[in-house]
Amino acid sequence: MTETIICKNCGNKFSGKFCNECGEKVYTDHDKTLTHLFEEGFHFFTHLDGKFLRTIRFVFFKPGFVSKEISIGIRKKYFKPFSLFLLGVVIYLLFPILRGMNVHVSDHLGQYRTMGIMWPQKWALAKIAAEQLTEKQFVELFEAKSEKISKLLLLIIVPLTGVYLKLLFNRRKKYYFDHFNLSGEINSFNLYLNFLLVPVAMNGLFWITGLDLDYGDSWYISIILGLLFIWYLTVAFKRFYAVGTLHAFLKSLLFLIGHTIIVYFIYRLILFSIVMLLI
Repeated sequence: MTETIICKNCGNKFSGKFCNECGEKVYTDHDKTLTHLFEEGFHFFTHLDGKFLRTIRFVFFKPGFVSKEISIGIRKKYFKPFSLFLLGVVIYLLFPILRGMNVHVSDHLGQYRTMGIMWPQKWALAKIAAEQLTEKQFVELFEAKSEKISKLLLLIIVPLTGVYLKLLFNRRKKYYFDHFNLSGEINSFNLYLNFLLVPVAMNGLFWITGLDLDYGDSWYISIILGLLFIWYLTVAFKRFYAVGTLHAFLKSLLFLIGHTIIVYFIYRLILFSIVMLLI
């Protein structure tokens, strides 16, 4: 006879190992042993490794495939695109190979002046005066706070990009959830490629050859990566939104413009404002 169990979480009566109302697991004495703890840890890492490798492979070589699978309900086999992006941010935070989005305060102010936006510079001067700081002290404070915040703040890029995708493909009758997943996939590709894989490969190349170059400022590398990104977007849009090649290509150009605004203006402006508030 099957034993009836009363769930300690919601009070529901059920039989089995999990409550059919709230999903609470029934813990046994074995679940509390050190042996089971190691079993759970082993299962987690082997399961994580399989899902991660499968997802990252598809993200790089079949653009839009993971998001399409998730949109039709096939989810267990893959890492969620946003989780993949989050993991990339954590790796980037722990191993900052490239300065990346941690922009120097002079670059912030110079960019805004070029665009005719003067209030950030006025804010910086007012902050220096109010806190009685030297320019050097201000720069050091800004850099110290910006270093960590700039990486954590990368998380806002995915939802913002998702909104832009919804605007670009509004006629495709998809939910924001779908656009958000594709945004996570696209931004994961961009993060892993440009801020992790390429810096490691180029640093290794420069170390082997003895060259002392700043590849971040190399126009030819920027062009190659830009063309690669356009190809990636075209394939992803064609597969995920079921549009023609020309349509996908034109939308990839529009996306590139909007994504550049999100990353190099909106993100940076929010970053600058948060750092200024914390100084």
